[in-house]
Amino acid sequence: KRFANFCDKHKVVINYHPEWERFYSIKLGLKAASEKNQVFIHNVDNPFVNHEVLLSLMENISEFDYAVPQYMGRGGHPVLLSKKVVKSIIAEKENSLNLKNYLRTYNKVVVPVIDEKIWVNVNSKEDYNMLFPKEGFFF
Repeated sequence: KRFANFCDKHKVVINYHPEWERFYSIKLGLKAASEKNQVFIHNVDNPFVNHEVLLSLMENISEFDYAVPQYMGRGGHPVLLSKKVVKSIIAEKENSLNLKNYLRTYNKVVVPVIDEKIWVNVNSKEDYNMLFPKEGFFF
């Protein structure tokens, strides 16, 4: 129920400097969102979002700077950033950083989940067709 109005609140943000890569895209997205809130970072190549995983991350971040789901000892997505980290990324002068390296200076909580889909990456037509064999590729 916490996410019922999500579709009414989304924004599309375009990175006109793709050469600055992912960190800059995240920074632009965070600037468009409110720095007063925690923010989920979720890869576009993972089409799955589990409501229970989102709630688990939210319930476990309180004393930490960011939360990462983990299934069978391996982390995945989405990642939940605290307000502190959101503000820091927005204020960061450098645009071409690696998010994983950047987050190493913050306190992380690993949240065990029961969902192997936190690992999914769809990087090709073959990957897509393996996940959705009946639908076929949409291009």
